[in-house]
Amino acid sequence: MLSFHAGLKIYLYSEPTDMRKSFNGLSSMVKHALGRNVLDGSLFLFFNKNRNRLKVLFWHEGGFCLFCKRLEKGRFRFPEKAQIGTGEVALDDVELHLILSGFDPSFRKKLPRYTP
Repeated sequence: MLSFHAGLKIYLYSEPTDMRKSFNGLSSMVKHALGRNVLDGSLFLFFNKNRNRLKVLFWHEGGFCLFCKRLEKGRFRFPEKAQIGTGEVALDDVELHLILSGFDPSFRKKLPRYTP
């Protein structure tokens, strides 16, 4: 699992994102759609329309990193404060871990996931 330092800034972009975008496309969205500096070390989360795919873009020691996750079953859930149409939403590391682990951050309820 990923681990993050205290005070890390995490931003969720709540609009559906084209998952064909990679480093350049997502960093451009951070700059133009969110108005943020992609090089400041923050994490930027992007989801597709069905919310079964996630990309996390961040800058680390001289280069971009891109974390991707595709769910075989279910959907990622947003916290209540991050409904579609709200644009950028700040999250904390606990909310990020809940989202990645398959919990609904609003209800703290485990959601169904694929197990081989």
